[in-house]
Amino acid sequence: MIAGSSGLLAVETLSFSSSKVERNVDVDVASDENAYLGLEANTSEDVETGGVLFENGAERCPIVSFDVINQLPESLSLAIELEDDRFRFVDDADNVEIDDGRLRTEELGPGDKISVGIDLDLRSDQSVGESITTALEIEATGETTHIETERTLTLQTEC
Repeated sequence: MIAGSSGLLAVETLSFSSSKVERNVDVDVASDENAYLGLEANTSEDVETGGVLFENGAERCPIVSFDVINQLPESLSLAIELEDDRFRFVDDADNVEIDDGRLRTEELGPGDKISVGIDLDLRSDQSVGESITTALEIEATGETTHIETERTLTLQTEC
């Protein structure tokens, strides 16, 4: 009787060849206020966002400034890269490293934010007279989270 049961079990196991499970998944894009990694325009009164600025005797437009906010319950390391080398990061924060068009921070805690400033590199040809658009690649990594996204950034070369 025991031998017969084992044989029957083996036959049933051998007859199983494949399985298929279908599941529906809905993925929505969240607004930045609800996103895990939020990007918000910097509206601080300390940041000039319009008009013409003067630097080294030359006119230039103000920087584009925005905050990157960690809205996850874990710390993240963050890297932001500019695709166009006519742009540069402008930042003086202690926890931020800028190198070759790439901004990095080792730890952005839950609820923490960093302010990021971007403008045209003064060595670039600014006589274009129109807007310049580039991709902004953002990568954030935590213990259990990895985020990669790309945003479009446009700067005006005339104010």
